[in-house]
Amino acid sequence: MPRADAATHAFLRCTLNTADRAKSARFYADVLDLRQRGEFTDTEADVTALGVSEPAHRSRVRLRDRRWSRRTPALELVQWHEPRGYGVVPDSPTTIGLRALGFRVDSVATVRSAVARAARDARLLPPGWPAGAGPTAWTTDPDGVTVELVQSRLADTDGPVLSHLRLNCANLERSIEWYQHLGFEVVAKETSVLLPGLSFGLPGHVELASASLQLGEDDPFRLELLQWVDPPGEATVRVHGNTPGLRHVAFAVEDTRMAHRYLAEAGIANGGPPRWHPMPAGKGETGWSLFLTDPDGVYVELAEHPPL
Repeated sequence: MPRADAATHAFLRCTLNTADRAKSARFYADVLDLRQRGEFTDTEADVTALGVSEPAHRSRVRLRDRRWSRRTPALELVQWHEPRGYGVVPDSPTTIGLRALGFRVDSVATVRSAVARAARDARLLPPGWPAGAGPTAWTTDPDGVTVELVQSRLADTDGPVLSHLRLNCANLERSIEWYQHLGFEVVAKETSVLLPGLSFGLPGHVELASASLQLGEDDPFRLELLQWVDPPGEATVRVHGNTPGLRHVAFAVEDTRMAHRYLAEAGIANGGPPRWHPMPAGKGETGWSLFLTDPDGVYVELAEHPPL
């Protein structure tokens, strides 16, 4: 485990590249009651850390659930104007990479009705999976990104809560070890579970291995790692920061320089030293960020931010 000032201490945001920012924002407002809490426009932005060599012109909006505070994780919708993103969001459930946005909801049935009013479908997953969860369903947003709905109410919050990210990995143990270097702890693990494939749109039965990771008790947000054993996970072509879908996740770290030193010693500081970029006033971040890619090519940002 890294020392405290080098470890991540909170989930900040996940970036979703969308073809139509307004349409996507309406979906998340109507179905999941997310509210806009910040809007930004980047011109001539340096996005080389995200694998994009050209300066970027893009518009961004951050959405948060009803818990609005500095501790509330954000969904950042990004529409790239130049250079435009290319490709489509994979529709196979086994594709490796960031797979789904996860929400805890008071009632899956109620949210499924909201999904239907948005002219979309929500498929129930097998009872008892994920382990320990209530009724769970998958739907997709206007860009084809999977949204996972888990029935589990938080005692201090009404309405949907952005609670987790699901990441399909090629090798579960390798990914666990990598994220432990960032300060994550394993809070649940299943090495093999057999489920009917029909719920995932697949024939026969499927075999999965999974682990739930968390940044200590103070941050309830979870990273849900999932390895498709049979059928095996499908590798993706190399994606960049402007490829449609879920492409970039940001965590808070107290000191980016200490984090870089520790991660370099661990052999996983693969994105160069910390870099500075302008930040809007009052956002808590210093502007210093460290960028990495995880073992499956997911862009991970460690943003310098004092403990929340």
